[in-house]
Amino acid sequence: AETNKKGVNLKKSSPKKKKEEERVSAIKPNCRFTGAVKIELGKGVSVDAEDFVNCFRGMAQKTDDGKKLRKSEWGHADGNHSGSISLAEVDLWVKDILVAKCIKGEGDRIWKRFRKCFIHAFNRAKGISVEKSASDDSIDFKEFRLLISYLCVFAVMFDAFQRVDGGSAGIDQNDDMRIQLDEWLASYQNVMDHTLIGLEDMTSDPKVVFSEMDSDGGGMVLLGEWCNYLANKEVEANTVLGEFLKVSG
Repeated sequence: AETNKKGVNLKKSSPKKKKEEERVSAIKPNCRFTGAVKIELGKGVSVDAEDFVNCFRGMAQKTDDGKKLRKSEWGHADGNHSGSISLAEVDLWVKDILVAKCIKGEGDRIWKRFRKCFIHAFNRAKGISVEKSASDDSIDFKEFRLLISYLCVFAVMFDAFQRVDGGSAGIDQNDDMRIQLDEWLASYQNVMDHTLIGLEDMTSDPKVVFSEMDSDGGGMVLLGEWCNYLANKEVEANTVLGEFLKVSG
């Protein structure tokens, strides 16, 4: 057995436990956000979700520096200079940012983990601009800040969703992108320590919360319903995340 200098046996950590203990930010040191304004994520948020937000939060700021970053990145996202970006272009742009800012292999992994929430952020942002028709399935520059904000916040919400769907954090074979009532009642305590305001007070009657999330009454909560419910709660409570979801500014 391995011992220290005094001859005392050292306990060996399992590879899985050691990996969890060593899990730190995957963002390259020279790409980390150092601005004065930060999105404080608080409790219960995975390192992957923090990394996702930290790769984009500078661009979501309602400041002159934030606007400069958005103008620079708009040229990257709108590669064909059409004046608007599709969901496919958003998906590719998000991947490019994560791959560029994270260490090798981690950006692609984080992109894959949160990719399924991008469409919900896209759909919430695409109808904001009054200069577009309601049927326009794209994002223009006036909607770009909100898109980035929604991507950040919806990634945090999807992070929480993953702790209930399938009964464990992350994505595995047990996840089906929907939460049934029995699944919710068995796992809602997994998110009671989460930073999201809509998940804070569920001890009285978690069935009521489930019913409010299940907006179409279908007996299950889909990711879109989950995100919309929690987003509205953040805005109503004027939280930091809620500020990033507001249309004005």
